[in-house]
Amino acid sequence: MKQSLYFLFLSIISAACTTDGFAQCNISITNLPDTILACKNSSVQLNPNVITTSGIPYYVDTTWSPATGLSNPNIINPVVAVGTTSANYVLTVQAVTPTNLLFNGDFTAGNTGFTSSYIYGTGGTYGLLSLEGQFAIATNPNNTHVNFANFGDHTSGSGNMLVVNGAGTANVSIWCQTINVNPNTWYDFSAWGATCVASNPAILQFSINGVLTGTPLALPLTNGLWTQFHTTWFSGANTTINICITDQATATSGNDFAIDDIAFKEICTIQDSVYIKTINLTPTFSYVKHLGCDQDTVKFTAHSFPGNTPSTYNWSFGDFSFATTKNPTHIYQNQGTYTVKLVTTLNGCSDSTTQIINISHPIDAVIGISKDSVCLGEQIIATSVSTPSGFVISTWNWGDGTITTGTISGHSYATPGSYIIKLSIVDTLGCTDSTSRNIFVDNPPYVDFSISDSSICVGESIFFADTLAPYTQSFAWDFGDGIIESNIHHPKHTWDKPGAPNPIKITLTGTYLVCPDLVIEKWISVNEYPNINLGRDTMICPGITGSIYLTDINGTLSNYTWSTGEIGPGITITEPGHYWVKATSGECSTTDSIWIKRDCYLNIPNSFSPNNDGLNDYFIPREILSSGLKSFKMSIFNRWGELIFTTNKIDGRGWDGKYNNVMQAVGVYVYTIDVVYNNAVKKTFTGNVTLLK
Repeated sequence: MKQSLYFLFLSIISAACTTDGFAQCNISITNLPDTILACKNSSVQLNPNVITTSGIPYYVDTTWSPATGLSNPNIINPVVAVGTTSANYVLTVQAVTPTNLLFNGDFTAGNTGFTSSYIYGTGGTYGLLSLEGQFAIATNPNNTHVNFANFGDHTSGSGNMLVVNGAGTANVSIWCQTINVNPNTWYDFSAWGATCVASNPAILQFSINGVLTGTPLALPLTNGLWTQFHTTWFSGANTTINICITDQATATSGNDFAIDDIAFKEICTIQDSVYIKTINLTPTFSYVKHLGCDQDTVKFTAHSFPGNTPSTYNWSFGDFSFATTKNPTHIYQNQGTYTVKLVTTLNGCSDSTTQIINISHPIDAVIGISKDSVCLGEQIIATSVSTPSGFVISTWNWGDGTITTGTISGHSYATPGSYIIKLSIVDTLGCTDSTSRNIFVDNPPYVDFSISDSSICVGESIFFADTLAPYTQSFAWDFGDGIIESNIHHPKHTWDKPGAPNPIKITLTGTYLVCPDLVIEKWISVNEYPNINLGRDTMICPGITGSIYLTDINGTLSNYTWSTGEIGPGITITEPGHYWVKATSGECSTTDSIWIKRDCYLNIPNSFSPNNDGLNDYFIPREILSSGLKSFKMSIFNRWGELIFTTNKIDGRGWDGKYNNVMQAVGVYVYTIDVVYNNAVKKTFTGNVTLLK
């Protein structure tokens, strides 16, 4: 474990600050040791002090270099983020010297030692500074103008100050003085200003050699509130300069102010340094394993390069054993994976390293086989998937007296039954292990069946007789029509539709413990009864219709036998009557018949009963008793020869037994009928008809 410790050596043996080449300073740096020891990847708080040899210390800037690793290189007390290498840090402090290079900067000597683009007050209605663009030296602004505020100077509260009634022109020099300076030197230019009238306050800015410098200061609106403004300036090649204070405001109302304690001081520089010496421990270790069957010995060697050399070593071997020597030897009682940790220390710093070492070299016999149950005659492939995987001698005992060697070995058994395979292995260390597996060898399958018929018609049955090995676990029949029956001996099956396709495959499948299913198949034909159709009954009118050809409109089977004794696909008929045909396909046959009715006739009854019972109410209804008429005329006479009914309608219902809408008496009546048939044959029928009630 890394510790974030560091040590501050506080003995100030060589703590003198460096000031060579700089102006004499009144400050010095203390509490900054020459050397600090620190652990790598820790942090160090730097806490130097800046003290003065006279007066209050006034320093304008602090800078550490290099900035790398510092929380803030521009503050006096940064935090150092210590890495893995040592580093030297230099602190540079810039301070303002106590000597003011200006004469009469606090106006103690009155209106002397400076020049101004303004004129000294000439007086007027409001006092000495009644007019704009004038100045005066006074202890109270109100003494120079009745409207100026009452307040004292900045230095003591009772001394002199420069009071100004600002003009309306910007960048006019209010105060100027020429002084000597050192080349290539930094200076601090400062002054204090206060508002005399709380309206349009002045905007004051420094000027050196006619060039404005620093940030303009807008005085506060509050009267008499002294506010400092300053800037720093680098002299470059200058040896004499003219410095001024200007007013950038242009308002004529207000813009009245006071100036006091103007100072121009040289900035001096002091330096000190601290060396952060990093204790960089980089422990590592190597090891050599000496393996054995019962114990394993490991020799460890500690390394520290490129880091510092430790003073102590602490080992943890991961099995609750420890050592403090640099290069220990350890014996592990058990195989496994161990986390070894080395902790080194030096001067209170510590670091550690950890490695996981594997001294597992197990010998574990493991059998991998293609199958643990096989059918007699099938080869078993056994593979040693033992640990370790290489340089191991593998010996196989197959349990039937057979011994083989090799990582992969195969064997086929000659007799069914149960066996134990044993694998023995020896590794390069001479360590041994063994294991075993159970193997089952199944009997070979046998199944067969016979059928009572190989060709039947739809609706007929076939009987099946099966022969199975006694160790058959289960069996199933598939009759090829979607019907499957399981574990039924000697079944009978009937098909309700023909084979599609035909013949149909019948299968018997036997299932066994290990051996694959055995499938026996045979074929039968299930034939459909012929589907014949002679069509609808029809009629024939001799001499008009001619002959009619009868045939099976559904197909052209070759085996047709007709009621006329003819054989063939069709017959020709010329007379009415009932006809039939028998169609045969294989062993299956079907018959169909047709009625050929007589056309062109007239049936004349010998009586009728017009009693409205719906039966035989009319004499000769043509739609019922006639066919094939082209013209028709019927006359009815009573026994006195009187014509009582006549009609020539081909489709009429006939005589209803009435004359002049009066039902006639029961008795015999005479009819005369003249007809012409469709074949142009003319006939006249004369006879008697009896009217019944």
